[in-house]
Amino acid sequence: MGGKTVSVKIRVTNRNLTLKYLKDEDFVRSSLPYLVGVKGSGKVTLRFTRMMFFHFEDNYDLLVTSVNGDVNIVLAGERSNIKLTFTASTNNSVAATATYEGPRAWVVSPCLSKLVTTLVKEADARAKEVAETSRTTADYSEKLALVSWVSKLLMKSLLLKTEIVSIPKGGLVNYVENLIAEEILQKYRVVYVSGSSDSGTFRLLFVSRSLAGSYVNLGGKEYVGDERALNEFEGIAKIRVYGSMIKDLSELR
Repeated sequence: MGGKTVSVKIRVTNRNLTLKYLKDEDFVRSSLPYLVGVKGSGKVTLRFTRMMFFHFEDNYDLLVTSVNGDVNIVLAGERSNIKLTFTASTNNSVAATATYEGPRAWVVSPCLSKLVTTLVKEADARAKEVAETSRTTADYSEKLALVSWVSKLLMKSLLLKTEIVSIPKGGLVNYVENLIAEEILQKYRVVYVSGSSDSGTFRLLFVSRSLAGSYVNLGGKEYVGDERALNEFEGIAKIRVYGSMIKDLSELR
């Protein structure tokens, strides 16, 4: 038996949001480096390797807790224990400490730094994605009201499907859920959906699977960015769905 402690400091884009993701047990489980298996109710198997020839493998129960903003991750194994601690540091950094107790510490020790660094970088990447989505959704509803802007978007998009659908009042949500089930929102960074019926028209824009804008015209009255108006749309509607991988919508001027 042996022990080893390693401390590192990692620069991040948003330390508070990064720590928020590190509190998510599902996120941690899916982001762990050295993961080779998941068993039963969340037990994970980690395999550490040194110089390609020497290795140590153990099955761990994962527990994530947070105290005063710090995040503690405990991996309680059958033969070893690993504790990871993450705390907000200066200059928008996250300070991380990894402690290992168990056999073959000389094999596991060089892996501890990568263990915490990978988790922080994965959480930081998720934080960046959320921040980018937030900026993107800062709102394209006004743009959806402009035929010229929509036309430019369609020129850079692929028509995925056209269909006639009976939409009951409040039923547009179910239609969007079907797009998720069909993995259309997952396949394309930008998805534009338009529909028209006797009651009016609607236009929806999704960016990175989040609603980035809405426009509804009911009986000649316009609702720009008012998602509640979507619940009033109904009737036999002709709906078109477009997909695009355009990275910067700001180029559509």
